[in-house]
Amino acid sequence: MKQVKTKIPSRLKRGVPLTVRPGHTVRLEVTNEPLTVHTGLSLFYAMAESLDIPASLDRHVHVKVREAGYPESEHILALAANAFVGGDFLDDLEALREDIAIKKVIGRKDIPDPTTAGDFCRRFTLGHILQIERAFCEIQQAVYTRRPEITKWTIDVDAKVHEVYGKQKQGAARSYSGVFRSNPCMLLFMRQTNCFICNFDPAIPIQETKPSGFSTG
Repeated sequence: MKQVKTKIPSRLKRGVPLTVRPGHTVRLEVTNEPLTVHTGLSLFYAMAESLDIPASLDRHVHVKVREAGYPESEHILALAANAFVGGDFLDDLEALREDIAIKKVIGRKDIPDPTTAGDFCRRFTLGHILQIERAFCEIQQAVYTRRPEITKWTIDVDAKVHEVYGKQKQGAARSYSGVFRSNPCMLLFMRQTNCFICNFDPAIPIQETKPSGFSTG
C-alpha cells in the first residue's frame, strides 16, 4: 500500500497518457489550481452583469428589512444558479459554496448558504412576486433593445384544463363538467422562450373564454 501511495502520485506528476482511441490520447496530470465542474455558470453571471440584472432586481425587489448581508439580487441569482446547474433543493447551494474555482470566476467571495436562502424565500409574499415580475419586464426590455431584428410578434393562445385535488387551491373551482379544476391560459411568444399564464373562471367552457385585451375580430 505504501508503494501504491507513492508510485501513483509520482506518475500523475509526470502525466499519465490515456489512449481514448487510436490517434487520440488524453494525459492525466495533477494540479494545485482549483478546478470546477460548474464552468457554465461563468456565462450565466456574465449575462446577468451584461444586462444589469442585479441592479434591476435590487431596484424593484425589497424583501429584506435590514441592509446588512446579501442584497436581494444575490439571493435571487444564487437560487437561479442553483437551478441552472441542476440543483433540486436549497441544500444543493452548498455545492456552489464549496466550489472555490467558480466563485473566483464569477467574482463572488461567497454564495448564500441554504439556511439564509430559506429565510429569504420564506419572507416572500404575493407583493414580492409582483416586484420580481416588474424587474423581469425591465430585464426583457433590456434584452429586446439589443435585438432590433425582432419587429413582429406571433402569439399563440391556448387554454388547458388542469384537474386539481385540493379545494383550497387559489383560482380553482368546480367546472361545468363537474371536475374540480383550474383553467390556465398560456400565451406563448412564438420563436421566443417567453410564456405568460393567466387563469380563467373554471365554470366557463374554454371555447367561450378569452384573455382580457384580446379581440376575436
